[in-house]
This record gives sequence, C-alpha cells and structure tokens, in this order.
Amino acid sequence: MDRPPPQATRHTVGPVLRSHQGQASAKRARADEPTVHDVYLLAKDIQNRFPDEAFSPEATEDRRFRSFFGCGAAVALMAWQMLNAYEFLPDSSTLVHLLWALFFLKRYPTEEHACSTVGGSQGAIDPKTLRKHIWPLITALSDLEPHVVSMF
Repeated sequence: MDRPPPQATRHTVGPVLRSHQGQASAKRARADEPTVHDVYLLAKDIQNRFPDEAFSPEATEDRRFRSFFGCGAAVALMAWQMLNAYEFLPDSSTLVHLLWALFFLKRYPTEEHACSTVGGSQGAIDPKTLRKHIWPLITALSDLEPHVVSMF
C-alpha cells in the first residue's frame, strides 16, 4: 500500500513561487531546503523571542520547541519534507503555517488565543487567516498516516 515518495521539489521558508513547467498543475519552485536552524528561527518569532539573540544550547532550544509545538524541530522539518514529497502540501502553505498547525494541535487553544500567539512579533492575525492555513495542513498531516504508521 505504501508508495515511494515522488521527486521532491525544493522549499524555503519564504513565500511560494509559482512556475508552470509544462504541466497541468502549478508546481512549487523554491530555492533552498529549510534547515532545522530555519525552523528554530521561525519558532522563536512565534514564541515572541528575539530571533537575532544567541541560541541556547541545543537541548534547551529543543525543549522549548517541544513544549510549544509538541514535537522537536527535526520532526517538524521532517513532516514538512514528507508533506512536500508525497504532494500533500496545500498550495499556499509555508513552513510557518505548519508551525501554526502544530501549535494548534499541541495546545488546542481558543481561536482568539491562537490568533494572538501565532502572530508572534507581527501581532495578532485574523481568525479567518488562521483557519485558512491550519486546517488544510492538519488534514494533510493526517494524510501522511499510511506512510508513517506501521500496521505490524
């Protein structure tokens, strides 16, 4: 039932760029793969910690990340890469939207609390924006189940 992942396109933490490479559907074209360091930087902004301050030792940084998002930064990055590889990634999604979804799944906050938290240093976001980005990603994460959960 498992199928090998299709050829992955490359993603960065920046906005989605479109390119029609002679195919019916638009493929994402991004310059670089995000790194665990990129994930930590995005998380620090959501956590209202200064992204330019020095990183704590890795164990401390990862503990903070886990307590806020429910998994380690490496696992969040792996989920992003798998969503991309299996072509489950929603069209307008970015890595920060995945972090929003992980925060929502970990805390299950009220909409108002989630909007004020995930906006990070930019301030609160609109509830409609939150719903637009987290629910397709939550569904996409659940679509990964047959590829990551063993039946044996």
